[in-house]
Amino acid sequence: MSREFKRYKHEKHGPVPLTQENYTDWGNSLCVKHWMKWESRMDTILIMTKARDNCLVAYTREVAQYIITTQRSAKGDPFTVYVDAHLETSKHFGYQELAKDPVYANHLKFWTPALCYKSPEMFHLIVVLGGDGTVLFTSWLFQTIVPPIIPFHLGSLSFLTPFPFSEYQTALHNLFSGKGPGITLRMRLSCTIYRSCEDPGNTRVRQARQCAVTGAIWTRKAKTAGKDKRCQWQLMETEWMKDHINGHPQFPSGDASHDKQTHDIPCYTTVPCETFEVLNELVVDRGPSPYMATLELFGDEQHLTTVEADGLVISTPTGSTAYSLSAGGSLCHPCVPAILISPICAHTLNFRPMLLPYTTTVRVVVRSSARTSAYCSFDGKYRVELTRGDHVSITFSRYAMPTLSRKDTNYDWFTSLQQCLMWNQRVPQKPFVVVESHKKRKKARTEPASPGSSSDSSESVFACVNDGDDSKKDAQQDQDDDEDTEQGFDLVPWTKEELEREMLSAVE
Repeated sequence: MSREFKRYKHEKHGPVPLTQENYTDWGNSLCVKHWMKWESRMDTILIMTKARDNCLVAYTREVAQYIITTQRSAKGDPFTVYVDAHLETSKHFGYQELAKDPVYANHLKFWTPALCYKSPEMFHLIVVLGGDGTVLFTSWLFQTIVPPIIPFHLGSLSFLTPFPFSEYQTALHNLFSGKGPGITLRMRLSCTIYRSCEDPGNTRVRQARQCAVTGAIWTRKAKTAGKDKRCQWQLMETEWMKDHINGHPQFPSGDASHDKQTHDIPCYTTVPCETFEVLNELVVDRGPSPYMATLELFGDEQHLTTVEADGLVISTPTGSTAYSLSAGGSLCHPCVPAILISPICAHTLNFRPMLLPYTTTVRVVVRSSARTSAYCSFDGKYRVELTRGDHVSITFSRYAMPTLSRKDTNYDWFTSLQQCLMWNQRVPQKPFVVVESHKKRKKARTEPASPGSSSDSSESVFACVNDGDDSKKDAQQDQDDDEDTEQGFDLVPWTKEELEREMLSAVE
């Protein structure tokens, strides 16, 4: 009875409205369905445009004009729209012409990475004009709170952008009028880099020993400043060792320094340095080195395995259709809270990809005895070197990224699989048929077809046919693209130096 009551209760209440008050709690609501609730006080929109495409600059102006001229806030004022700061001097955008109108001069503004870093909560909606790379850059730009995103398909693959641009007016009107669509809360990963460092004054504050027979690792405090602060030996990784040692393991009696069954092992101290929020994946690989990467993989402080491969891909369900897919990982629905681990060219036959609960803390350590250092990248950006003794810790982020669904999450995801990745598509199997004689086939060809008759659908094939007009359009489009390339792009991507300068100015 209790299960039926819970099911009825869920069906009765349905999805939960997504409001701005619970921005910091979205990461803990991954298993709850949401829908977008547009409130009357919301009136600030940010437009994220794909770089290096002058056609999209004109589309940005069109969308900005539509929002400012048609939408009004609770106070009766037009909505405020923020566009990329690079467009202030763009000839295709024409801000100088728009600024002659006081409405555009007061309500058309420009965003910078520093503004997004300092005040992400000031934006109530992000309109993405581009493809998957533009969505990933939006996630990278908002490292804490991410406003709801409505993505329009103007990129190459566009797996994460289900809305066609031709429907932007209808989609925005339905959203602003209260007909909120469903929301997909996309899980992100919080990745923290820990650097190995020496103790101050080169004094060891802890002592570690490893049993040569069982492999158990023991630690204790060592002498500090001439004072004996030793305590009893404590076992590391106790749960794993209990499964391999009969009873509770005891440290060998007597003086440990003269025990032949134990020996000293180096003990390292690591400090956290940088933290990044990623939407797709964290990749730890061998970098430019010709040797395999030697990594230690831990899950909730339990040693899982030693990785000897080109690297590891640790991805979210959203990233399961990206690099993880190329590495042989499984497809995972974006609403399934999990962490995917896929090896890259592992030098073994039995290292299979796996899914871990999203509450697991994953740790990837570069062994101190590794031949070379490793490199890690976050959503394909900010490549960082991990030297011997460094490690990176991965946990689920409490700052999930909400994206609006065109119909619902299931429809958008399976449609993207079928249209973008051609999931499970092949030439259909032909049925068994009765072979007719040559005369019957010839007679069937000469007889005219009845108006209501049609060919067998099982015998039909798909073909891409381009008539002369389409080829002329393609040639004209290629010529226009060549002219844009020669003249340069009005909207260029933010460089690494610009982003670092913006972040420093925001911190100051």
